[in-house]
Formats: sequence, structure tokens, C-alpha cells
Amino acid sequence: MDGIIAGIKVVVIFLRAGFMLFLAAAGWQDFKSRRINVNLFWGFGAAGIILRAVGIILENRAGMHPLKSVSAAGGGIGPLMGNTAADVVAAAAIGILLLILSAVTEEAVGEGDGWFFAVSGVYLGFWRNLELLFGSLILCLVAGGLIHIMNRKKRGRRI
Repeated sequence: MDGIIAGIKVVVIFLRAGFMLFLAAAGWQDFKSRRINVNLFWGFGAAGIILRAVGIILENRAGMHPLKSVSAAGGGIGPLMGNTAADVVAAAAIGILLLILSAVTEEAVGEGDGWFFAVSGVYLGFWRNLELLFGSLILCLVAGGLIHIMNRKKRGRRI
């Protein structure tokens, strides 16, 4: 049982590190060329799916229920961030819905955003991916508001 718990902890570390690498690589590519290579999404997506599958298998072997805490078994790692196949599919579905929205609006929402949230869902799970989506929307709202205010001041108009 201790080996399985250790394995789960390793999977959690790899998921967190993988997501951070994905963020860094996608951010760098977007910064440099305003595009993200589709191979980045496929590669990190496949790696995340493999890590999630290993995590689900290990948790099932340890007899852990995905909704119960594992704090007694090893430092509060909990289930692998909502680690069920349904959670991973629901998390990736957020990105798929954004891809559909991108197609319907003729890319008013970028296709890359949909792919990003599909891959991040694999790493984060449904609720954390939803938090990421809403957090990014709030930051965009604030940034857009500031840009709007700055542009209005430059033109000498009242707000």
C-alpha cells in the first residue's frame, strides 16, 4: 500500500510539473509567434492522458474512492484532483465546447484557446479547469476595462 501511495504522489508531481511545462511552452510560443504549434497540444495532451490513466489505476488498486480524502494515507494529497475518467472527460469537454464556440463564431474565440483548455483539463480536472477558465475571463475583463479607460482618456472623452 505504501508503494501505491508513493506512486500516486509521483503521478501528482508529474502532473503538476507537466502542466507547468505546458504553460511555459505554450506561453513562449504564443509570445514569440502569436501561434502555438498543434504538436504541443497533442504531445502534452497525450502525456497528461497517460499520467491520468496511471493515477486512476493506482487509486483503484489502493481502493481509494475518488471523492474521499487520502490525508490519512499520505499528507493530504487527496484523490488525484478529481481523478475519475468522467472528471477528465468533463474537464476536457470545457475545451471542446470552446472549440465548438470557435467554429460557430468564425474564431471570435480562438481555436487555440479551445485546445489549451482541453489539454489543461486533462491535467487539472473539471473544477480546477473551470476555475482557470473563469479566472482568465475575469483577468481579461479587468485588462479590457483598463485599456478602454486609457483609450477614452487619450481622446479627452468623459467616461
